[in-house]
Amino acid sequence: MLNTYTNTNLKINACSGGIYKTYKESWFERFHLQSTRAERLLDKNNYLHIIVLQMVICGEMEVMAELITEKDFEKYYND
Repeated sequence: MLNTYTNTNLKINACSGGIYKTYKESWFERFHLQSTRAERLLDKNNYLHIIVLQMVICGEMEVMAELITEKDFEKYYND
């Protein structure tokens, strides 16, 4: 029956929603979390001088990220 309820101990911690562009100069990239691109973007030393503004999961190990250069980001906060 479609209206049968079965109590389970399944707990899901998830959110849903969209990823929206927040700055004129930002852009989106999709990449695998085990890729060279991910290593470079997420490196704590930030050699690329790119800031990850937000990310959403769009696959098992794939993400969509909004990125902006440090130079463009600082224009908004160093006036």
